[in-house]
Amino acid sequence: MWRVCEVCHREFIGNAVQKYCSRECREIGDKRRTEAIKAKRAGEKEEERVCPVCGKAFKCSAGKVKIYCSRRCKDRKTGRKTEDAGAEETIWEWLKEKTGGEDGKEDFRGDRIAALNEYARSKHKTYGEIQAERLIEKMKRETGK
Repeated sequence: MWRVCEVCHREFIGNAVQKYCSRECREIGDKRRTEAIKAKRAGEKEEERVCPVCGKAFKCSAGKVKIYCSRRCKDRKTGRKTEDAGAEETIWEWLKEKTGGEDGKEDFRGDRIAALNEYARSKHKTYGEIQAERLIEKMKRETGK
């Protein structure tokens, strides 16, 4: 079937869905489409909302139905169990004990790495060792071992 390339407008033989005559034209077409999408998104208005679970302010495109700041908050509200919730709760429980019964999350809100680092130091381990342990726990849960 004779087709006309959408980039260079040359005729070529292609199938019914083919838009470009060559790989180069396809890459140019993909780049144009990506730039058009970015330009459209740049024109969208953003609005600031507050997460009903953690109280954190976050931005999202106007008109979106987004209610929560993260998947974790959504899962907490809906009761869905996140993959590494057990390890996270252990860390936050440790922070709560460390701060004398106050909510330890407040001290490290927005800085999860700092909280994990502090937790690792208290266990005489590195950040990487804690992350590796969490990954191993997750893999064990997934494989059922």
